[in-house]
Amino acid sequence: MTDRERDPAGTFGALLQRRLAERRWSGRELARRGLNQQTVRNMLAGRKPRVENVVKVAQAFDDELNPWLKAAGYPEQDPADERKALRERLDRGADLLEPIELRVLTRQVEGILIARGYIDPEDKGESASVEPVDHSFGENAGPRTASGPVEIADDPAPDRTEESDGEGSG
Repeated sequence: MTDRERDPAGTFGALLQRRLAERRWSGRELARRGLNQQTVRNMLAGRKPRVENVVKVAQAFDDELNPWLKAAGYPEQDPADERKALRERLDRGADLLEPIELRVLTRQVEGILIARGYIDPEDKGESASVEPVDHSFGENAGPRTASGPVEIADDPAPDRTEESDGEGSG
C-alpha cells in the first residue's frame, strides 16, 4: 500500500471504529447502508477512502460531512461553496438534458425535500416552504422520515434502442 493510499494517522479508521461501536454496528451493517464490504474492511484497516465513500459513511451515520473529510485527510467543504457549485452544474447541465430527464431530476429533488420535511408534498411549486414541515398526526408523532424509495414518475423511460449497435455480446 502506498503512502497515498494510507490514512495519514489512522484517524479515519479510528473514527469509523468508534462510530461503529457507538451504534453497535458491524462493518457488514455499514456495508448494508451503501458501501461495499471490502471498502469498509479497507477503511477499518487504515486505507484512505475515496471522497465519495467518505460522503457515504457520513450519510450512513447521519453525521456532518466535515469531520469525516478532515479525518480522511481531505479539505473541509463550505456548504455555501457546494451549493454555488451545484447551482452552476445544474444550470450548465439543464440545457443538455432531455425534457423527460429534467422532469425526473425535478421529481428526485422534490422527493428528497419532501422526505426531509422541507417542503409540503401538496406544495411543490414556487411557494414551497424552505422550513421543515410538520407532517405528524397526534401529539406523540415523531419527525417525518423516508420509509422507502421515492416514487419518481409515471412517465415512460426514453426509448434508447436506436442507440444500440444491434449486436449481441459474444
